[in-house]
Amino acid sequence: MRPHRDGKRPTFSVKIKKQPIRPALKIGMMLPVLVILGGAVFIQVRPHFVEAAPDSVRLFREAEEVAKYGDTRGAIARLDQVIVLKPDHAEAYARRGDLRLLSEDLGGAVTDYTVAIEAAPEEAELYRKRADAYSKSGQSGLALADYESAARWAPRDAQVLSLLGDARLGAGDPTGAIDAFGAAINLRPDQAPYFLGRGKARYALGDYSATIADLDEVIRLDPPNAEAFKYRAQARQQMADYAGAITDFTRAIRLDPMDIELHNSRGVARKLRGDLSGAISDFGKAIKLGADSPRARSYRADAKRAKGDLAGAIADYTAAIRLNPDDADAYFARGRAREETGQLSAAIADFNKVIAARTDDADAYCGRADVKEATGDLSGAIADFNQVIRLRPDHPYAYCGRGDAKAEGGDYSGAISDYNKAIKLKGDYGYAYYGRGQARALLGEFDSAISDFRWIVDHSTDPKLVRTAGELLKLIHVERS
Repeated sequence: MRPHRDGKRPTFSVKIKKQPIRPALKIGMMLPVLVILGGAVFIQVRPHFVEAAPDSVRLFREAEEVAKYGDTRGAIARLDQVIVLKPDHAEAYARRGDLRLLSEDLGGAVTDYTVAIEAAPEEAELYRKRADAYSKSGQSGLALADYESAARWAPRDAQVLSLLGDARLGAGDPTGAIDAFGAAINLRPDQAPYFLGRGKARYALGDYSATIADLDEVIRLDPPNAEAFKYRAQARQQMADYAGAITDFTRAIRLDPMDIELHNSRGVARKLRGDLSGAISDFGKAIKLGADSPRARSYRADAKRAKGDLAGAIADYTAAIRLNPDDADAYFARGRAREETGQLSAAIADFNKVIAARTDDADAYCGRADVKEATGDLSGAIADFNQVIRLRPDHPYAYCGRGDAKAEGGDYSGAISDYNKAIKLKGDYGYAYYGRGQARALLGEFDSAISDFRWIVDHSTDPKLVRTAGELLKLIHVERS
């Protein structure tokens, strides 16, 4: 027993046993501490919990990040992992489709967009992107179907409607294209490309006035648009407004001086207007720019031939044939030019080339028949004219040519029969009247011959033919007097 503090021994003492704290009381006493400590722990741990996203989310974010820096392959590899982890991740398929389209993996892009579309069939943008992939891979029919679907889901998306218009025009449906471009224009009348698309579709339908109206609008909205000037020029040329066409082609060339086709097109317009020197200059420019093609050479040759430069024309036709030995049109044109210069054997050789390549070319048979007649091969000429008539029974020139060959061979009755057929097919065919008049005069049918020559004098617009017919009338009157 412990002594009392004053040194006195207490008279008695009771020892009190300390009671243990009950568990419930211990927890109650600890709770405030736990709350405080727990909050501190939560504050420290919570940020780590938020950052620890699922692997698929992390990989998708990484894919987007590396794609920003141009690492398409790395982005696709990460999206591959996302899809392995989550095979139903539609957004990953769509994004991988974008990257595959960008890297020209068109089949892979189509496959990915198809999976994404199955998951989200109402997403117009997915159809548009798959259509782009189909279009680039040459599957225009499937592309058109997807553009149609995109337009159904997004009927007020002007860009989608414009793409649909392009697809319809490419598929040979200009009327449908006009409808699509018209809908796009109604939504966005400030967009020059939509007017340009509709203008092209109207041009395809042959509605040249409406084409010009649309292209006027393109040029108002986008003045430096070379393509608009080009198409407006072509429409004006179709309407025989050659001066307007030349003006527009010139403006287009100023905007795009290296466009070879523009120089060729202006050359054609100048030739049609009768400016042969200007046409030759334009075709020469196209050739110098690198378009030394059979067409450019033939264009220039045609202009040279029309101008009377037969040697220059033959040289250009020969160059066209050298560039393309199978160019039957160049052989035909050179054959005509050679015929005009008296190179008859060479001309026949050219027509033979055409006929070997195109056995049903009536014009080539006609050309060869003319040359054979000029060489005195009358039976060969008649045989070729027979072939022309077999191919084209309504060909007045063939009947007139065969009549000439028969008349030269002394078959005047047969010749008159052919001239009659030619005149029946072409009532104002002066040369048929002339040939028939000669054959009738040689048979002694002077009244009928006078009637034919008189028709020429009264109706023909060919001064040389009128003058010759007048001289024959005088001879007949002298002969009969």
